[in-house]
Amino acid sequence: MTLLLLILSVPLMGVSAHFFVDKVVSVAHKLRLPLYGIAAGLVSILTSVPEIIVSLNTAFNHQIELSMGNIWGSVLANTLLVLGVSACFKPLACRPMVARIEMPFLVMALITWGLCIYLDFWTPVAWVAPLFWVIYIVLVHQDDGQELPNVSSTWWDIPWALFYFGLIWLASLWLIDGAQWVANYFQWPHWFVGMTILAIGTSLPELVVTLVALLKGHADLALGNAVGSNVFLVLMLMPICGIVGADQGLSFVLPAVMMSAAANGLLYLFVLFFDTHRQINRWEGALMLLAYALFLWAEYQ
Repeated sequence: MTLLLLILSVPLMGVSAHFFVDKVVSVAHKLRLPLYGIAAGLVSILTSVPEIIVSLNTAFNHQIELSMGNIWGSVLANTLLVLGVSACFKPLACRPMVARIEMPFLVMALITWGLCIYLDFWTPVAWVAPLFWVIYIVLVHQDDGQELPNVSSTWWDIPWALFYFGLIWLASLWLIDGAQWVANYFQWPHWFVGMTILAIGTSLPELVVTLVALLKGHADLALGNAVGSNVFLVLMLMPICGIVGADQGLSFVLPAVMMSAAANGLLYLFVLFFDTHRQINRWEGALMLLAYALFLWAEYQ
């Protein structure tokens, strides 16, 4: 029964997150928030709801390896899997704001985390990291001339959003129980399960939203959602879970942090140097998927 619920939790979470985001964006439209600001701020948080629920739940239960595995596995999945699949589907255009502020902001945050964990100085940084996320949001929303989403909205979207959030919460509980069952049955380390099963499962909302945004012609929403989600995970969720659940050091996280920095640095190079139109092409997306497959193989080994 646990295995069946694990299998059902993945599509339930993805579909529920898709409708949840649609309803919340409809409500946000009433506030006349720009499309990219919604993507980098509101939607990036909402599509990270599965990661938030799963990571906080496991952190409060002192299962820090599952919690951190989910967070850093999701960062890599967002970068290599979500954007890789999306770019293979349709080349991803990059706003000047992304190349000028957001990607350097994310890469520097990842490098800083790597140094702080290596030097065992991560706790003081964890207390101030959320402040830098607030600075990031302010910088993103200062970009003028952004497109407003053309959607219809009613106040009935609020109860529907709460309903879909409840389905996400239920699916996340099934996913956690199933991941623990898999780890115990196959005697796999919790870190590996968090980096793979939990991370891919909780990254489904980002993948769904990104592909739907591309189908609707909103490339800004697609790239902004992935980058914004990673910034949120790195500067907000990871520090909170570390403070709550890390009784000892976080040295076991260091390889994943450095892999995340390398993956996002590679993405930044693709945007800056390999295309005159500042977009992620299909061959670049295929290369990112290959890198993700190699990462999964290395984790399994």
